[in-house]
Amino acid sequence: MIKGSQYINQGLHEAFGLELKKSQFKRGGLFLSLWGCLVGVVCSFIFYELKIRRCCNLYSLSFKSDCWYVIYTEWSNRTKHVLKLLDGCRSTVVFVGKCATDPGIKDLLEKLNEESVDTSGWNVVNAGGAGNVSYIEMFALYRYVVVGLIQDCISEGRVLAGTKSYIGLQLRMILALKYLDWSMDCDLPKTAFFGHTGVADTGALDYAIRSASGETTHYFHGISHGHNFWALSSHAYCVCKYDVETTKQLGGYKSASYLPHKMPAVCLGSRGWLLITNYAHPSSDIYQEYGIEAELSLLARAKEAFELSDSRRGQLFWQPHPAFKMLKKSDQDRLLKIAKKLDIRLSRNNKYQDYQFVLTTPSTVIIDLLKLGILPCLDDFYSTPQFHIATQYPEELKIKTSSQIVVVADKLADDDLVAVLFPKAWDVIGPGCNPSLEHLTKISQ
Repeated sequence: MIKGSQYINQGLHEAFGLELKKSQFKRGGLFLSLWGCLVGVVCSFIFYELKIRRCCNLYSLSFKSDCWYVIYTEWSNRTKHVLKLLDGCRSTVVFVGKCATDPGIKDLLEKLNEESVDTSGWNVVNAGGAGNVSYIEMFALYRYVVVGLIQDCISEGRVLAGTKSYIGLQLRMILALKYLDWSMDCDLPKTAFFGHTGVADTGALDYAIRSASGETTHYFHGISHGHNFWALSSHAYCVCKYDVETTKQLGGYKSASYLPHKMPAVCLGSRGWLLITNYAHPSSDIYQEYGIEAELSLLARAKEAFELSDSRRGQLFWQPHPAFKMLKKSDQDRLLKIAKKLDIRLSRNNKYQDYQFVLTTPSTVIIDLLKLGILPCLDDFYSTPQFHIATQYPEELKIKTSSQIVVVADKLADDDLVAVLFPKAWDVIGPGCNPSLEHLTKISQ
């Protein structure tokens, strides 16, 4: 049991950590972090006992299946791609995570019904009721996190985030130990597919299945940038050609693959400008360093460019990341207030093809737009990770300042120039198709 927690502990700092300045460490960051660890252990165990363990009776754990689909109990970007794939299929779906309770699963199944996803053939398994964690094992987690924390502080002056993050960290590790304990008593599958892994809880289950000679496949829900998914699974299914190439270069997975998408005809709209952002995302490194100031800065630059552009038509619209709703209420209110002051309207239109010009921050939406025949401009104000697809995006389409936005937007009003640049962007990224269940099964064998 302890060996398993040591194994997954390697990814904890990257999964939940923040890079803080050494000056913060010197001002007592270590003491506060140790306190956060202790509070995290107690609070996460209370949450586990009251909200998970005692709310898991409806879905039986007595089953045997050669293939599992392991999914967090939520309707979000990191689950939709697998949940939609299982529409109308007869599959064993294992729900995990902090929401893997009977009420949580019931709410998700109702949401899937609203989204026209047929779950009638699913064998639903609630892993939230699986396994046991002793008090000794629970407090052993505290020692592992503290040791890693002190080592990091001594070597790099690095400390983790505040108490709230520690509660989340410890809860994931408690769930990880539960899944490891459960795996010793149940019939593990020959193959398993994960919609999101690389963190403690799903990583533990992935590890257990592979230790029992099973094959696991991580179906990426978005773009990679190096080992942000931690390469815990046997195989990787990526969303684009570039990610396959870098994943193979970095190693970790036995194989990495994707299905090439046919390049579409170029699409030029006329409705106005669309700004698609993800800087105001709780898990974003940029948000952790700058807060909402990064998002506000981009709104201001986009507005200034829109006013200066000779080719503009219509209005300037803004589509923040869905995780916008997870921000503090004060941050949400301030962003909406500034957007309204700048006369930037929230986009209610999902038809991206309608827009004349699209500016996006580095994210998976680049691939989504290219597959629709849209050539987006990319905000390059902040440095992107080494293996991020944004590093390979054509330089002609990267911008930092409002004046550069004006220049690029006016150039992209030329259909002939777009016809030249679009294949260039397409070739370097290589967008992929959504796989079928049959295809995923083949790459896992």
